[in-house]
Amino acid sequence: MQGQKSRSIAFWLGTILGLIGIFGIGHLYLGRRQRGLTFLAMTAVLVVVFLVALSVPQLLMYLVFPFPGIGPVVFILIWLLQTYDLYTLTKKPAL
Repeated sequence: MQGQKSRSIAFWLGTILGLIGIFGIGHLYLGRRQRGLTFLAMTAVLVVVFLVALSVPQLLMYLVFPFPGIGPVVFILIWLLQTYDLYTLTKKPAL
């Protein structure tokens, strides 16, 4: 029972923190270090791109994102990917 409770905590922790832009915490909580660090790296990339967009909007517009509104789409896709991955990990039997 305790294992299932910690898996549930990991799922909700990852889902809620993912909504505010911190991906991978639930994976780290489950002990999936490589996946967690990969999702955290995605968070870092999104933050850097966002900060560059704030400081040099013309550069970002012409070189990085020629499609307007792609940032929120990328954020939502990464959030859905990490949430689905957490869901499948929490439904697997513990090793």
